[in-house]
Amino acid sequence: MLESYLSKQIAKSLGLTTSKLDIDEPLNNLGFDSLIAAELKSRIQSDFRISVPIADSGLARLKPY
Repeated sequence: MLESYLSKQIAKSLGLTTSKLDIDEPLNNLGFDSLIAAELKSRIQSDFRISVPIADSGLARLKPY
């Protein structure tokens, strides 16, 4: 559920469809810059009412092991 939400939000921020988003690729390699990160952080904090740190990591690394 969280992975799906994040995939949709990241794809939307990058102007991609979720099917074109490679979840194993580091976000900075996809063109994800600090402005996009700040916007996404604000959106997540607003939607979930939580504090979110910004880190450079691929989306797949957020999956539980």
